[in-house]
Amino acid sequence: MSKRAIVLGGGIGGVVAARALRRSLDRVDEVVLIDKNPDHLFAPSLLWVMIGNRRPDQIRRPLSGLERYGIRFVQGEVTEVDPVARRVELAGRSFEADYLLLSPGLRTQSGSFGQLPHAHNLYTMEGAEALGRALAKGSAPGEGTVLVTTTESFYRCPAAPYEAALLIRDRLRDRPSVRVVFHAAESTPMGVAGPHVSAAVKSMLAARGVEYRPDSPLTVEGDVICDRQGAAVEAGLVAFVPEHRPAEFLVKSKLLGEHGGISVDRQMRTNWPGVFAVGDATAIRLSNGKLLPRAGVFAHAQAEVASAAIAADAAGRSAQRRFQGHGQCFLEIGGGRAAFARGNFLAEPEPDVRLYSPSFFGRFAKFLFEQHWLRTRL
Repeated sequence: MSKRAIVLGGGIGGVVAARALRRSLDRVDEVVLIDKNPDHLFAPSLLWVMIGNRRPDQIRRPLSGLERYGIRFVQGEVTEVDPVARRVELAGRSFEADYLLLSPGLRTQSGSFGQLPHAHNLYTMEGAEALGRALAKGSAPGEGTVLVTTTESFYRCPAAPYEAALLIRDRLRDRPSVRVVFHAAESTPMGVAGPHVSAAVKSMLAARGVEYRPDSPLTVEGDVICDRQGAAVEAGLVAFVPEHRPAEFLVKSKLLGEHGGISVDRQMRTNWPGVFAVGDATAIRLSNGKLLPRAGVFAHAQAEVASAAIAADAAGRSAQRRFQGHGQCFLEIGGGRAAFARGNFLAEPEPDVRLYSPSFFGRFAKFLFEQHWLRTRL
């Protein structure tokens, strides 16, 4: 009898999973991908939109393009998931699956910063475009200070706000009087990657004139940005990382564990038979007590592992692949150069991660990765 595999989420993990399932399952089996958005957004390139190197249409692809590979795309917002019945509820529609793979990512909330007209969300297309317009102005923005801030210490892609600060500084290199100040809620940059990586990132910020203030969360009182002591923080332009929360349907379900994510094993299986989860919605504890970073590279690897496990189960075989915890990311610093970090985040007793010095090759490799993804996945 034919089987149905449903993938929830059209981000990196969901797209990789759907393509892998279609290749590995029997032809008569159905693969369905559900997402509330019509398009897949290659989020790593939002920073290039911010500095004017990309147009929005260049980093979007319609999810309906998956249909040419034999994958059914359903656009709709998930309202409920029953992991026991493996049933997915949408507005007015219901789907049941033999295998359910959850890859909904995290929803973002602009919070109080979203009320400020000069503050823009780094993690949305609208925010990236607005920042780009502000940075492109001929005069120094506002009061002559650009503020980059992480509103919480937990967010998707730990390198992104640091890369944003460095790219903003580079974008304003002909306006040296404009200050770029980074207020971080966390105590050190990219701390999950270890002290050596953190120290290197701090050095990059300092060398390029970004004023870094760790463990310095900000709040908004009315229309005033305040530091921990209640003092006003002046800024003519603000680039902020939004609050990150689980998808609403997960909050209503039984799927979330004690760390605010879905608990999974190394084959990305949940506590419910036939239900798998990958990407930002999962919570994987590292040997040092921290959580695995939420990043597309891990969603990609996890999707391949989960898809292999589903295919093995469907064929009555024992699954062999395990998530190994290897990951990498780029950290562009401007001037056509980018650093590159890679390593094993599940190594013991600490993640074993190395940061390679910024280079023109690193920046070119980042470009090649983007182009390969956009041209081959959808």
